[in-house]
Amino acid sequence: MSEREDFPDSIRLFQMYPSEDEAKSLLADLHLRPEEIEVATRLLPPLIQLYTAQIANYERQLATSREENARLKTQLEEDTEAAFALIVEEKKKADELAKRVEAFRTIVHGLEGTVDTLTTDSRTDALTGVLNRRAYDETLLEELKRAQRYERPVSVIMLDGDHFKRINDNYGHLAGDHILKGLANTVKANVRYGVDKVARYGGEEFAIILPETGSQGAEQLAEKIRGIMENVPLYNEVRITASFGVASYDPLTKMEITPATLTDMADKALYDAKRDGRNKVVVYNK
Repeated sequence: MSEREDFPDSIRLFQMYPSEDEAKSLLADLHLRPEEIEVATRLLPPLIQLYTAQIANYERQLATSREENARLKTQLEEDTEAAFALIVEEKKKADELAKRVEAFRTIVHGLEGTVDTLTTDSRTDALTGVLNRRAYDETLLEELKRAQRYERPVSVIMLDGDHFKRINDNYGHLAGDHILKGLANTVKANVRYGVDKVARYGGEEFAIILPETGSQGAEQLAEKIRGIMENVPLYNEVRITASFGVASYDPLTKMEITPATLTDMADKALYDAKRDGRNKVVVYNK
């Protein structure tokens, strides 16, 4: 063994050189002793052969790795292109479906509007715009059931234009229609919006449904409307008076009553008002 401790390190330096001549040149530069140069010279050929083979192996692995990377890159590009095409196609389908959904929503909205219009038309008097007889019957049934359930009062006012036939005879039916519209508007303007309900019961006869209103409150409202109609022209300075009949459901009386009964009570009071000279308010009290 050489006494120099750095001899193995000197030998390892041979791994950096691919040829024997270059290795020998290095040995001369290191100033090794002759015996060290002899040993190193014997080791050079196998070391060079070993590392040359190793380099070739690494180069093959590197080439294989580069080929695989290229293949993966190509596949990724192809897959990405295919995925992008699929995304584009699916977006087209989604856009088409969205258009169809929007079209159907428009159709449904239109149909709902038509249904609402038809429903409103079926419950509204075409001339005056207030509820018609059918809607009056349905509304009174609902309000009377609620009043009986919660033991609350509800009232009905029936009113009829006095001598309305004279309006048609003297001014014509067109003027009569305007008078009916004016009468309806006068009533609507003096009831509680969204609470009380006004209906055309038939001809020149109107009805008012007053939830949460007893006999006294209904009578006061009827008197107020009567006074307005007596003093305010409804059409082209034409005035018309009206007669009023009031009937109420009082939960304290525990009286069994139906919508037809309550309406009949108000109608009888209206008849009494006309019989007593018209332009009056009569409260049913039998």
